[in-house]
Amino acid sequence: MAVAVGAGVTALAQAKQPAGPQPYALQHEFTAAAQEFHVPQSVLMAVAYQESRWDTHNGMPSTTGNYNVMGLTQVSPQTLKRPSGKDRTAELDMRGDDHRGRFRPDARVLADVGAVRTSAPALHTLDQAAKLIGQPDSTLRADMGKSVRGGAALLARYEKAATGTLPADPAQWYPAVERFSQSPDAAGAVQFARRVYAHIRTGLSRTTTDGQQVTMSAQPALRPHITSAGYQPADYWTEGGTNTGYAPAGYAVPADGTTTPTPECPSGLVCNFVPAAYTQNDPNDKSNYGNYDIANRPTDGNSIRNIVIHDTESDYATTVNQFQDPTAYASANYVIRSSDGLVTQMVPNEDIAWHSGNKYVNMHSIGIEHEGYAISGASWYTESEYESSAALVKYLTAQYNIPLDREHIFGHDNVPGPLDAYVAGMHWDPGPFWDWTHYMQLLGAPIGANPVGDPLQAGELVTIAPPFTTANEPPVDNASPQPANFVYLRTGPSTSDPLIADPYLHSTGTGTTTAYDWGDKAVTGQRFVVAAQQGEWTAIWYSGQEAWFDNPSGQWTIPSDDTSQTLITAKDGATSIPVYGRAYPEAGAYPTGVTAQPVTPLSKYSIAAGQLYLAQPAVKGDFYNSVNIDGSAPDDRTLITGTSTYYPIQYNGRLAYVDTADVKTLTPIAPTATGTTMQPGQFLTPGHSLSSAGMTLTMQNDGNLVAYLKTGGTGNGPAVWSSGTNGHTGAYAYMQSDGNLVVYKSGGGPNTGGTLWSTGTSGHAGAYATLQNDGNFVVYASGGGPSTGGALWSTHTYKRGQTIASGQKLWAGWWAQAQYTRLVMQLDGNLVIYRNSDGKAIWSSATSGHSSAYAYMQTDGNLVVYKSGGGPSTGGALWSTGTWGHSGAYATLQNDGNFVVYKSGGGPSTGGALWSTGTYKNVP
Repeated sequence: MAVAVGAGVTALAQAKQPAGPQPYALQHEFTAAAQEFHVPQSVLMAVAYQESRWDTHNGMPSTTGNYNVMGLTQVSPQTLKRPSGKDRTAELDMRGDDHRGRFRPDARVLADVGAVRTSAPALHTLDQAAKLIGQPDSTLRADMGKSVRGGAALLARYEKAATGTLPADPAQWYPAVERFSQSPDAAGAVQFARRVYAHIRTGLSRTTTDGQQVTMSAQPALRPHITSAGYQPADYWTEGGTNTGYAPAGYAVPADGTTTPTPECPSGLVCNFVPAAYTQNDPNDKSNYGNYDIANRPTDGNSIRNIVIHDTESDYATTVNQFQDPTAYASANYVIRSSDGLVTQMVPNEDIAWHSGNKYVNMHSIGIEHEGYAISGASWYTESEYESSAALVKYLTAQYNIPLDREHIFGHDNVPGPLDAYVAGMHWDPGPFWDWTHYMQLLGAPIGANPVGDPLQAGELVTIAPPFTTANEPPVDNASPQPANFVYLRTGPSTSDPLIADPYLHSTGTGTTTAYDWGDKAVTGQRFVVAAQQGEWTAIWYSGQEAWFDNPSGQWTIPSDDTSQTLITAKDGATSIPVYGRAYPEAGAYPTGVTAQPVTPLSKYSIAAGQLYLAQPAVKGDFYNSVNIDGSAPDDRTLITGTSTYYPIQYNGRLAYVDTADVKTLTPIAPTATGTTMQPGQFLTPGHSLSSAGMTLTMQNDGNLVAYLKTGGTGNGPAVWSSGTNGHTGAYAYMQSDGNLVVYKSGGGPNTGGTLWSTGTSGHAGAYATLQNDGNFVVYASGGGPSTGGALWSTHTYKRGQTIASGQKLWAGWWAQAQYTRLVMQLDGNLVIYRNSDGKAIWSSATSGHSSAYAYMQTDGNLVVYKSGGGPSTGGALWSTGTWGHSGAYATLQNDGNFVVYKSGGGPSTGGALWSTGTYKNVP
């Protein structure tokens, strides 16, 4: 009989889908598979999310052999790339220290590079699921529906084996969820299951990278029923009854019998500590040891500034074993397991792990390895790995005051070579398919997106932000089309122009579309300065040149409006300046007996005059002198700090350093207009304003661009002009390079449409808008201004004279000011007198609610407020002074605070008042 799907998940009818895109197809597959295999739909969906975030990844494997929506595994020796001897050597010795001795790895540790226990049952859940549903392996890899069916069948098998039943209650499926993790130990399985049930409680909704719209409703009261039966990892990591050795490696203890340190992890994250080797390799040479340096960071002055993201290229157990072999000359502070997100700390954070291949970066960073094999076509990481990594990094950044941004959290592919000999061989993990957008979102520091899609101008600071969706699938050799985290960079603004070539990777020719060619890619979250804009192509300063990329509608960059950021360029008089791969101190800083390290620039890199790069706060050059394993050398385990200072910069795909003495600093041009002026290419987003002495122009959250008079009180004074575009939440104003000031709806732009209002001043390239001190907001032609003329359009909201002559009309937005008061013909139809001292209204015509009404000082002597379209001959009077019959009468706003209608020839000194507001009594 049919078993109900999990409570709280909407069961969608299995109606025939229309031809073409089917955005709810995956939702239907979950419903159908849940019903077919009697698995609560919420359990099935939450497990799938924890594996893949419901992405199919075009049927390509993860870096640990997971496939499709359910993350079912299949790893064989044939799918693994066989590393060459050179590749094996390159994976080890991450000291990045040219004063160290020769690298002599043990044969066993070399042989283990890239090793994966491919026969373990946990790496063949796809094979098991395929048999359960009677389908070829290939269909479960490639077809999302078959993947979901296979995953459901496997969950049902696990539940049946654990409890003997297939209960309808999702809370009863805890044993099956634990086992689906394929964790080699109970702690990891618990973490996986805990996250799955947390997703069920909170609910999930997402549009996948290929456009599938999937929703799982929340079940906030659900708590799993945890059975007393213990988790049995040996069932999944043994081969024919023989333990593979995988699980025990995760819980090794120090060889010397000392107490294992407590892992430095946030509460709630499953962590253990497995110490990396700290052992002398040559009994006659105390300086030959592995695999890290003893230090006392940051207490010893050696600040921790960065987090470096790596992947292992071997399975978790092999990586842990390698770091426990002192001849590897490599380690990391942490290793994260893919199946369940278990975090293993191997080097205390106060010590310096050898993880990046650049000693200076090692000194100031924490390295985190993520399990990932060298599988052909591998392109993604499990959600368990992302979630654990983000939880750990969030904790570490708080502990060490590291900013949550991509200048401080970056991949091994962003680490510079310290000297010329290192650059070409620097690693490129985690590679082009690490989802930085998702990762930074998990960290609570989203990179964001740019709905504005505005053209850019030279000197702006922008964040690279291509979507990690099918909208951005740049070709990568030996990889199927799939979302990637970068844009290709070219020598000119066309796809026919060659990719730029890094001089250390290519002596001649152009860049390539290989994943490891890091020299022609700008990666999500990195920030660069705009060098030029041409059509939809943007050039940034990158690696000493203009590097162009296709920036559709300007939406793959996010302009920064933070003008406090520091940009560097070559100092005045210099044609170019050197670039360094490390920030070591000057020779004079080293104590006697300690060999000074060379301060040598990277000879193939430079920054020419006029180029601009984002700089982080200057740092003093320093070097951690660590020589002998026991700290017995002169000035051993000492931080040597000089007086020379360096700016860390984003030079190309990697960081670099420039001597502060070689540069001058500038600030970026703000794309969001501030002050009084909107330059071409600048915009006002919701909540932003221009402000002059007497007026504020605000782009409101409701989509209306409004000019408000300033008053002596708090908040806005009366509105005197608006674009009339309210009701369009998220709309923004943009001063286009063609001279037109436009209000666009959210998501609209020059190339996508959505115009709500404009000044109609296109055709005047270089025009700009300014909010003048007299209250007028004006668009001027390039070169024009308040003193030179050239106005193309204005709001006509400038301050008028205090006298209203016979026959004069006061249109909506008209205002005048006297010593103590201000008279305003408001947009709502009300004629109001405000007290200057506090902005309080002290008189009005009480005609609000009549948008665009106006006041008219008629020739018959009557001052009348008419509704829009009304007049002496058409009617529509809303209020009047009742002073008709006095031809030539006029009105004046007096300095004593009174507003008076005088007969012709009358005045404050001669009399003849016909009517007044009597407001002189309400002012000082």
